[in-house]
Amino acid sequence: MQPSIKNDLLYLLRMLECCGKINIYAGSFTNAESFYGYKDQIAFNACLSQLTQLGEQAKKLSDELTENYSHIEWHQIRGFRNRVVHEYARVNMQLVFETVSKSLPLLSRQLIPVIKTEIQNGNFDIIEFNIAKTSPYLLHVDFSLFEK
Repeated sequence: MQPSIKNDLLYLLRMLECCGKINIYAGSFTNAESFYGYKDQIAFNACLSQLTQLGEQAKKLSDELTENYSHIEWHQIRGFRNRVVHEYARVNMQLVFETVSKSLPLLSRQLIPVIKTEIQNGNFDIIEFNIAKTSPYLLHVDFSLFEK
């Protein structure tokens, strides 16, 4: 069965959740070295875990959605996940820091209008969206951003 855009809502919300968690884990660091070294790499490894999950969710998105929003670097998101999973020992701490401090805030800003647009277009189920608002697994998604 081919993935449908109708199923993409939760994948996108999970991606926003990952971005929110990463912001909590890494938001206070000002350089790659302090980020990497903090408490025996706890923040660094937590972010790598979320980056992996981010890539997993991006892999599940329908071709229709990724083609409609081709300005988002879907291929890079998936590729970064593969690098973290398959080449963990060679992951560059500076690249991870730049990704979490610069690229992910941009990605969050890009995902919000995608979700809003697809809700307005009727491609996402509003009932599913309202149920997602109560999910304990999406605590770091600011659902008020979709109401504006």
